Amino acid sequence: MIVVRRALPEDHSAVSEFTRNTFSWGDYVPSRFLGWLDEDDSAGFVAVQDDDRPIGFARVVQLNERETWAHGARVHPDHRRKGIGLALQKAGMEWCRQRGAVVNRLMTESWNEGARAQVAKAGYRPVANWFHASRQLGDDVRDGGPTPQVMRTASSDEAELAFMAWSRADLATQAHGLIPIGWHLRSIRLEDITTEAHNQRLWNAPAGWVTIQPTQAKPGHVWIPWIVTVADDAYAFVRAIVAQLHSGGARSVGALLPATPWLASAFDHAGFQVEPNIIWETLVA
Repeated sequence: MIVVRRALPEDHSAVSEFTRNTFSWGDYVPSRFLGWLDEDDSAGFVAVQDDDRPIGFARVVQLNERETWAHGARVHPDHRRKGIGLALQKAGMEWCRQRGAVVNRLMTESWNEGARAQVAKAGYRPVANWFHASRQLGDDVRDGGPTPQVMRTASSDEAELAFMAWSRADLATQAHGLIPIGWHLRSIRLEDITTEAHNQRLWNAPAGWVTIQPTQAKPGHVWIPWIVTVADDAYAFVRAIVAQLHSGGARSVGALLPATPWLASAFDHAGFQVEPNIIWETLVA
């Protein structure tokens, strides 16, 4: 019999065993598991059998009063296709309901047919296509093309203008009105952009605006969660971003952005590895 309960510190070893090699690069669950248990705005759940040893795990996190995010869903390879994923989803949704959330979202890789089928069966619907882009910043940033546009930090007064430009473009529609907070997506607010400008993380060039965040857990790595540009200027803008980051000493960059074809193409053309993802959502009923 499968039972779902809240995760405990003593579950760490068992969960780590079946999540350590989830992807080709490993998995983030083992290193984050214990820290998650100390966070008041999230809940981790494990699926266990009669011996109370975890064979499945999933986590939900509350992003604001109305929005929650599900992620980290893993099932032991020997116990898949037994309804464990759906049982974990149900437990997470009940926690979201008790917290007063209205909508819960998650993300899957576009290629992951198993995950897509599972979340669709759980009642989620696809609402947006996004992509993750990443690259190292070595000497190859100088591609021999025209000198990249000069970038500068944008003032707080420009944040509203940048936000309005984004809101009126197809990027906002493709994004489903969402912005990443790390790897979790919620509805965007003007305050998100003004805060970035206040912290000198909103940058501007003739081709647009972009927010660039340092990553504390990975020195030398920066993160791009929001961009404003248009199709004709996208590649020039991405080149300017890469040149700015390289001159500033960054060693690598990651981005999570709405997958308009022209924006994904610009990042691909600029040497990024581009991986498509799907955002799903369901009402917390």
